[in-house]
Amino acid sequence: MTSPSTSRPPLFIRLSLPGGLEEALESLAREVLRQQPKDIHQFAAQHFEQQLRKRNKGAVFCCYNTTTIATTTEYASSTTASIAFVGF
Repeated sequence: MTSPSTSRPPLFIRLSLPGGLEEALESLAREVLRQQPKDIHQFAAQHFEQQLRKRNKGAVFCCYNTTTIATTTEYASSTTASIAFVGF
């Protein structure tokens, strides 16, 4: 039997969540409940891919080794390797 004076680690540790995590998980949970997918992992991957497309829509990529600036769609067919987000 342990005595009351014995120090124990806390049962719960409060962690701070990274910005946007709670909203991202709530959004996923809402869609999973609404659509009831058979493969939740595949559904989650597609959900987050769609969210990234929405977030990045209209984002501009700048290619340092050329003088062109391409939209997200144009960049997908580009072979330029050195890029950076501009105006994110």
